[in-house]
Amino acid sequence: MTPNFLILGFVLGVWAVSIPSIKDRMALSYGQVGLTLLVLGLSSLAAMSVSGRLMSRFGERRVLICGGVLFGLSALGPAAARTWPELLAAAVVLGACNGIFDASQNALAVALERKIGRPIIISFHAWFSAGGLLSALLGSAVLRAGIDVRWMLVGTAAATAILSLCLAPWLPTVPHHATAEDEPTGQPTLRNRRIIVLGLVAFALFTAEGAAYDWSNLHLRNVIGAEPNVAALAFGAFSVGMLGVRLIADRVVAHVGPSRYCRAATILAAAGLGLAILSDNPPMAILGWTLAGLGIAGTVPLTFSAAGNVDPRHSSTYVSRVAAFGYCGFLAGPSLIGFIAEVTTLRIALIVPVACCLLVTGAAGILRARPARSTAQGSADPHLTSR
Repeated sequence: MTPNFLILGFVLGVWAVSIPSIKDRMALSYGQVGLTLLVLGLSSLAAMSVSGRLMSRFGERRVLICGGVLFGLSALGPAAARTWPELLAAAVVLGACNGIFDASQNALAVALERKIGRPIIISFHAWFSAGGLLSALLGSAVLRAGIDVRWMLVGTAAATAILSLCLAPWLPTVPHHATAEDEPTGQPTLRNRRIIVLGLVAFALFTAEGAAYDWSNLHLRNVIGAEPNVAALAFGAFSVGMLGVRLIADRVVAHVGPSRYCRAATILAAAGLGLAILSDNPPMAILGWTLAGLGIAGTVPLTFSAAGNVDPRHSSTYVSRVAAFGYCGFLAGPSLIGFIAEVTTLRIALIVPVACCLLVTGAAGILRARPARSTAQGSADPHLTSR
């Protein structure tokens, strides 16, 4: 499964690196960039809202295979777009394919984590960060060579779609709990309230991560005045920080618990973002984005793990719901930054992810493992164990 997470990080990273060039080529304003990201986010949210039903009907594995191929091909949209309306249409397709692919791979990862019986989901997300790092390095090289980023998008589409097909035989098979008729209802139960709070935590965390994807490059380029190839390294530095932490964070979480880990990590992320905002030179700003990556890295996957273990019978549905909240923040949250930057400055607008990290610091207790709840038959699910 790890290459699937790499594909997701790589395609989104290529999109992020391409944003400044697309903005310049189409002469877009900050507000138009923000609206494009909002459309992409809403499309992703809509797709994630139905992905739980798709997984309940066809299984996580099948949805993941189809979603991976479609997500790779969706990178062709931004490459082919010539006008802003065409870019908005491409954003709808890219967002929808992202939503299905991402929800399905996280649902399968949570099910596999529960089957193994120990924390592993953060290490899967390390490969997502690796994909982002590779895209940042590729983007920097493409910009340095003066190659049109549209060729990078086309190559990404072809390579990732083919790779998704090739990976299909090696995807794991895990027990499937829910059916389409057995999905949880929208009644205001304790479980549903817990999912809503987890979703809001995910929204805040993904808003902070999305700020790095969509605005770190523009921050260095337009606010600090860095050269384009240097500005692209800000996102690369963020990805390095994410990757390094995610390789070891599962062991740390197993030792200290998810809540304490999340509190310390989000404080570090807020400090790093603050340093980036206040910096006036590229090295210090890049250091700030690196610290932000170190802090955010391990917190995001914990929301999926917590959601999937609320009730394993409905794991896919709950994970997709929290993922919908989260990736709405990841893709739509940065659009809010664009709107604020339009009426103030980008430096002021980047206070938003700092506030999000500090809000999660106060809400980290929601990640604490709860005692196993009884199923409809009155027996406790053996996989719901405290960490």
